[in-house]
Amino acid sequence: MLPAETDSAVWLTRVRGDSAIFQEAIRAVVSGGRQASDAHYDAMVTYFHEATHFWHSLSTNFLYDNSLNTLRWVMRSLDRFRTTGFSAASLKQIEAEFNDLTEPLYAEDSQLRAIDVIEGAAVYNSYTALEHQPGHADFLKYLDEKHPQQPTYQRAYIYATEKLGGQAFNVFPMICFEALQAFKPGQRFQDIVDNGRFDISLDGQGNLVYKITDADITDHFISYFIARGGRRHRLLEPYLTFLAQLAAEDSGNLAALESFFSGPTPYITTNFSKLPKSLTKNLFMPQGGQETAAFVFINDWNTFLLASPVTVFFLPEQSQTIHGRVVYGADRIRISPAGLATLLEPGYATFVQQMFAMKRMVEAAISQEKISIEMQCVLADCPLNKTKYCSGFYLFPAADFRQCQFPPFLKSIGIDPQKLI
Repeated sequence: MLPAETDSAVWLTRVRGDSAIFQEAIRAVVSGGRQASDAHYDAMVTYFHEATHFWHSLSTNFLYDNSLNTLRWVMRSLDRFRTTGFSAASLKQIEAEFNDLTEPLYAEDSQLRAIDVIEGAAVYNSYTALEHQPGHADFLKYLDEKHPQQPTYQRAYIYATEKLGGQAFNVFPMICFEALQAFKPGQRFQDIVDNGRFDISLDGQGNLVYKITDADITDHFISYFIARGGRRHRLLEPYLTFLAQLAAEDSGNLAALESFFSGPTPYITTNFSKLPKSLTKNLFMPQGGQETAAFVFINDWNTFLLASPVTVFFLPEQSQTIHGRVVYGADRIRISPAGLATLLEPGYATFVQQMFAMKRMVEAAISQEKISIEMQCVLADCPLNKTKYCSGFYLFPAADFRQCQFPPFLKSIGIDPQKLI
């Protein structure tokens, strides 16, 4: 798995790896274990892991609220900077609010924490989407070999295994999805597992069907948003509006969307053929006038409208791809919008990047270990570089720091750059 992380407030994904290999992998056939190389496999594992976080933010109460509350914390913090500056009292208040935000993720009020459910679902989805013959024993081996030092990735699945044995493999993503609709996902996960709150039956084709017995779809986030609207999230709202439009087009679309978000693997590995045509014709960018799913014809995840909005690649100096050796030299940052983000107004992807830069600035302001904040910009003679406030701003010049657009950007949001130095 390539080192990567997705910011859960602004949905910008950062990947340490070659964008050429990543794009080759995204365009590859993902079923049947036919990736071109280990590097391509790692890229796709990273893609589906981080995509799961984004998909769950669009479809679960807990992650949507966490994302929205974090975004609002950023905006409140910027307001404080404008009115009271970077005083010790102001920074202390901002830090206290940040701790309040992260507490629900890591609270140990049950054997499982919310973060265990969140990461457990992501690692499960990335594994099952790419393995030729995924299964319970192999997944346990995968967790042990690929994530030995990451108990957060393992804890929820191991808990389910201790209670359910091999059956855990079949019900795990569904239980995670249902748990993330709750205020305390860890507790909800344990309740479902401990009390066997799921049924197993056969559908008309003889396939096993799993259902949470006490689940109420009207309490799930997408249903709630469609019925009542929601608190406005400036970055996720276009996606939620899109989902609402899809749900309105056909009576079965909402249940199909929920099924995809709760367990995407059966859809991913069958070229989305299991989704209603009323969905597939709208989930992908049109190619050559086709009204059916473009993915079926070109296998390109860049065309999937629910792809994560913006990915930033931190490139190596050079890389060996299937097209030969690529030398990047000083051009080490690559910013790639995808999916719906490329069809929205031109400023959307830029706004995502700006919001990320603002969030990183606030985080740097309250950091107790600024020395550990990594800078992609290497212009050490820049006075702002030393502050680390610009660590999330990637549109920096190659040589002369006086050409940097970060100071003008700060002025555009009402903050005097000189007060940061």
